[in-house]
Amino acid sequence: RVPVAQAARLAAALVELSAIVMLPPFVFAMAEAELLTTAVLGRQWAGTGEFIRLLALPMLVLAATSWLDRLFDVHQRQRVALALEGGFTVVSLAVVAALLVAGQPRIAVAVFAVGSVFYYLLYAWLAFVANGLPRSALLRPVMLMLMLGVAAAVVCVVAASWPSAG
Repeated sequence: RVPVAQAARLAAALVELSAIVMLPPFVFAMAEAELLTTAVLGRQWAGTGEFIRLLALPMLVLAATSWLDRLFDVHQRQRVALALEGGFTVVSLAVVAALLVAGQPRIAVAVFAVGSVFYYLLYAWLAFVANGLPRSALLRPVMLMLMLGVAAAVVCVVAASWPSAG
């Protein structure tokens, strides 16, 4: 049996490694979002690349941390996971719906993206806490994800100012 501290360090290292390994394709998707949406989905989707840019970071954080939900299964703490997921879903749907009704689709996606990043990081942290793993092990990967968020925002701003290829 693996000691708890060692398991926590391994899980945190896997989160960090996942984020680093997956970063290049996500940055590419952000930088070339408009080109990708038009190429993959067709001209009728032109102009939607900005949504890919906004959602790329939450997708990266989710991809790097989603496997941690198995900790809830292993330790039979599924109720905690269900409460987290249910709460996030209800709050996100309410906020996004309100913003869409108010005619603010870009703001709705941006708010959802920011909320998702924080939720996925909180979920990872709570996966450690609720299952008795030392949360200090997760500090470095969480800081990495937040730094990636700042870098992603810079990429979004720079990519949005690039001249259009079309």
